Amino acid sequence: MDGLSEKLTEILADNADTIRQYKEEEEKLIGNLRFCSEHNFEEEKRIAMVKYNAMNKMLYNYKEMYDKIQKAIDNWNS
Repeated sequence: MDGLSEKLTEILADNADTIRQYKEEEEKLIGNLRFCSEHNFEEEKRIAMVKYNAMNKMLYNYKEMYDKIQKAIDNWNS
């Protein structure tokens, strides 16, 4: 299992960067939502909200999967 554990750990390391990038995108969308709200750009705000909701849901699911795999590796190695 050591080889599998190492490979999974490598995959998680690669995907940790992807999660960070998704979080940055999510933060940009939050900034865009604030800007649109402050300037009464209702249609742009609606579009940004749709994008934010999709990004938020995807990020949550991706992070959940990542955490479950990490927990399984930790349990195996202990």
